[in-house]
Amino acid sequence: MIASGKVTDLKCLTFVRWGTLKSVSDSKAKPIVKIKTCVWDVFSRINDGMTKLSLLNRLEYNLITDNFNLNLIEGGLPATARNNGFKLVSTPYVLFMDADIFLLDSELLNNAVLKIQNENLDLVSVRFRTDNGDYNYVYKVFDVLQKLSRLISPFCLGGFMLTKTSKFKEIGGFDEEVKVAEDYVYSKQIKKNMFKIHNAFVYTPPRRFHNKGLWYMTKLMIGSVLNKNNKEYFKDSKSYWS
Repeated sequence: MIASGKVTDLKCLTFVRWGTLKSVSDSKAKPIVKIKTCVWDVFSRINDGMTKLSLLNRLEYNLITDNFNLNLIEGGLPATARNNGFKLVSTPYVLFMDADIFLLDSELLNNAVLKIQNENLDLVSVRFRTDNGDYNYVYKVFDVLQKLSRLISPFCLGGFMLTKTSKFKEIGGFDEEVKVAEDYVYSKQIKKNMFKIHNAFVYTPPRRFHNKGLWYMTKLMIGSVLNKNNKEYFKDSKSYWS
């Protein structure tokens, strides 16, 4: 339902958020706290990939779920966990968002949904920056590369993937044989004219850059593009989760 240029009822949208308890804690509850003012009744599916359901109370405390119909689902690696969360989706759009992503723009969700609705797109993402400014130059370079990649096939980061439910079903969801870059494997199947970047920012801690190093992350991104048609490349986790 749209009125006066705003989404007045976000029941058209389901969150499927993936992350470990640590990544949720690192986000300091910012994902939900910062968007409570523009969310009425969003269905939120949390896939806690590395911990057990006994940690539900701690997870709920971190998320502050006053405005959310929350389900915690045991998952696994992102492809499997997100597919498990999707099984509960009954809305026309689904937002796959990592647990350590947070929003400062209270209108971002409204505007992103408006974009995918009004332009009849299959996939929408946003721009990424770190919460402390570290490695922002890497994300700025990625902004440029992402624009160029659209000439061939979309490259969408899994931290924020707003997609049409019908398209997700048509593709068959995330490929569960894929152990790394499942976001790219999914997004490259979207027609290039059906994917756009909403000109807004989300923020995330630079944990991967600190843990794995800039060279590792750069090799992974370049390797994904160069091996876009080589599924075997993506079936190897490359120690990403260690």
